[in-house]
Amino acid sequence: VSYTTIAATLEPVQIVRLLNKMYSAYDELVDECECYKVETIGDAFMAVCGTQGQDPVTAATKVARLAQAMIHA
Repeated sequence: VSYTTIAATLEPVQIVRLLNKMYSAYDELVDECECYKVETIGDAFMAVCGTQGQDPVTAATKVARLAQAMIHA
C-alpha cells in the first residue's frame, strides 16, 4: 500500500502522528545500522552509509540491512 493511498484515508493529524512514529523508528534504525540520516522531506527519508571512507562492501551491507529493517519496522 502506498503512502498516498493510506494518507487519503486519514485526517491530517493522523498523518502527522503516523509519519512521526515511522521516522522516529527509522532514526533509531539508522543509528543501529551505523548509517547517517541525510534528510526527511514530506514522506521521503534519505539515509547513507560509507561516507567516512568505509569499505564499499561494508557500506552497502549496512545500508541494505537498514532498508530491510525499515521495511519490517
